[in-house]
Amino acid sequence: MIRERKIVLITSLFFIVIAFLALLFQREIIWNMVSGHFDFSVANIVNLLAGKDLVTFFLHQIVAALKSTVIFIIIELLFIIVIPIFIIIIMFRAKKKEGWTKTSIAITSGYGLLLLSLISFMIMFTVTSLHTYQNIHTNVVTAKKAILSHNSEELEDSLANIIDNPQKSIQKVKEVSKKLDNHTGIFTLLSNWLDKVQSYENLLIIGTIIAFLAIIIAHISELYLMFKKPQI
Repeated sequence: MIRERKIVLITSLFFIVIAFLALLFQREIIWNMVSGHFDFSVANIVNLLAGKDLVTFFLHQIVAALKSTVIFIIIELLFIIVIPIFIIIIMFRAKKKEGWTKTSIAITSGYGLLLLSLISFMIMFTVTSLHTYQNIHTNVVTAKKAILSHNSEELEDSLANIIDNPQKSIQKVKEVSKKLDNHTGIFTLLSNWLDKVQSYENLLIIGTIIAFLAIIIAHISELYLMFKKPQI
């Protein structure tokens, strides 16, 4: 096996393991990022006490959580895209030495499909997220302060009475949330954003599965040939 093909084999197998672990812990990482904007940290408490009412603080944290999540996913995708590009370049360099084989075609095609899937998802995700972020930010900024203050007072009263009458408090919170959505559209926008991202994610998963199947089968074939007839 020539040097370039050995580099591809090692890099590719390492990439597949890392990609699997990233997918395995992806939801937990994102959830920790989002929940960090609403926990009782020093920064959050300081922001809450810095003259902001409860609703304004809550809306600000939602926008911040959306922004940090989008930035994290885009950076993550950029790092993941680097390895398929590197492997495709190495495969074309190997082609000059031994030409195309069935396994090299399968590996290159698999990483080409993976690269196409990742870039397509990143573009659609970025455009949709940016549009949603701008709409939410604009709606929150232009919402009348008096309306937000009134909703905040209702929410604070509901939370203060949650122990005495939890059912009534929860119902009141739902009513305030509905009024808040009517004034800012934030929950509707987030729901639409999530639906679109999930549809993009389904397409990404289909492309990734097909790509990884082609890559793994090609690697198994290469390993079989390597042990059956070792090459220097």
